Amino acid sequence: MAIVLQFFPNGEFSQGVDTSKQRRRKRRDKTPQTYKLNPQCRDEYLHWLETYAHIQKAIDTVTPGTRWKSNLGLIYTVRDVCLHSCTLQWEDKAGFTHTTVIPESFRSTAYVWRLSPLVHLSVESSKLAPSRKKLEGMTKNMARNIRQGVFCLEERAGSKDVLSFLTLTLPDLSSKGLEQCCQKWDYMVNRFFSWLRTKLEDGGVEFQYVYCTEIQSKRLQQRKEYAPHLHVVFRGRIGKKCPWIISPRQARKAWAACISSVVSESFRDDALENIQRIKYSAARYLSKYLSKGRCAIPAESREDAILALRTQWGGMARVISRDIKHKTIKLTSDTGCGQLVVATLDRMEALVRLGLVRYFKRGFIALGTDKTTGVEYGLHVGCGCLSTPTHKGGYDAIMGTF
Repeated sequence: MAIVLQFFPNGEFSQGVDTSKQRRRKRRDKTPQTYKLNPQCRDEYLHWLETYAHIQKAIDTVTPGTRWKSNLGLIYTVRDVCLHSCTLQWEDKAGFTHTTVIPESFRSTAYVWRLSPLVHLSVESSKLAPSRKKLEGMTKNMARNIRQGVFCLEERAGSKDVLSFLTLTLPDLSSKGLEQCCQKWDYMVNRFFSWLRTKLEDGGVEFQYVYCTEIQSKRLQQRKEYAPHLHVVFRGRIGKKCPWIISPRQARKAWAACISSVVSESFRDDALENIQRIKYSAARYLSKYLSKGRCAIPAESREDAILALRTQWGGMARVISRDIKHKTIKLTSDTGCGQLVVATLDRMEALVRLGLVRYFKRGFIALGTDKTTGVEYGLHVGCGCLSTPTHKGGYDAIMGTF
C-alpha cells in the first residue's frame, strides 16, 4: 500500500492511498458463483421445467417468438424455423435490429452457438457486479475528471472565446416516452455526437468536447418528472472572429431527430436546446452542475422511467483525456519520493499561509486500533487546490519551498 500525491492540471491535488498493486496481486477466486432466482424468475423457471423436461426437448419444440441466449451473452429471438434453416433476430449495442438467416437447422445452431432458453438464465446478476454504465450517479473521481477535462479543453482551444456550451433537454412526453428515452439515452447521445462531429469537421474544426448528464431538479420539483439533460462544452468555431459552425436551430433539429428515433409519439420541439458562448470560464459552466450533486438518480425516486436510465454520466474526447494524464504529476512513496510526499502533507498549513495553496481539507483512513494503548491508527490524507494551476508553476512553487 503506497502513499500517492497527485497534482492535477487545474491546480487541484489529493493525497491518498494507491491500492492498485494489491488488487492485481490478489488471487482471483475461480469458484463458480451461484445466483438465486427472484420469485418471478423462479415461477418462470418452474413453468419452463413443466413445459420442457430438459433443454433437448426445448430445442426440439422451439417455436417462433421464443428468446435464447448464447454463451457470448447475445440474446436472439426466433422468427422462423424450418427443417434445414432458421431465422434469428438480434439487437446490437446501438439499438439497431438485425436479422440473420442461418442455412442450418435450429438444433445444429443451438449446439454450435450454445443457445439456452432465456427464461432458464434469468437471474439477478446485474446487482452483483454493476458496470461503469450501470452506476446510478457520478462518482467523485468522475466529477474531478470532468473538471480537469473542461480546463484542458479551454487550454487546447487557446481561449474561451471559441468554446460553446450546449444544453439538450427532453420535451413534454408521456411516461412511456420518458421511459423509452431513458432506456435509449446512450444511443441518443451517440447519435447526436456523430452528427455534431460531422458538422464540425466539415467546418474545419476538430471535435473536442466534454459532456455530463444531469437530472434537472427544477423539472422534478415543478412537474414531478425525472428527465435527463445533456450538457456539452465543445469547440464551436475556428477563431475568435470566425462565425459559429453550429446554430441553435441546427442543434434543435438534430436532437429532435434523435428523440423521434426512439419514441413514437409527437412532441413540441421549440425548446429542446440552449446554446451559448463561454463568457467567463469553461470550467464554471459544467462545474456548477457537478458541485451541486445533481448528476445522479435521486434516492427517493420510484419512477420506472428514471430507473431505466443507466448511462455513462460524463466523458470527453480522447485527446483531452491524454492531456489530463500528461499534465498530471503523480508522486508515490514507493518510488523514492516517500519523504517528499509525507513532508508536503505535514507542511500544508504553512503553504496555505504563504498563499501557494488556496485551500486544503484533511482526512483520515482508519486501519485499526492499537491493542496496547487503544489509540486508533491509520493514514492521514487530504485534498486541496493550488493558487496557480499545476503546469503554470503551481507545482514548482511548492517544490521550491523544500
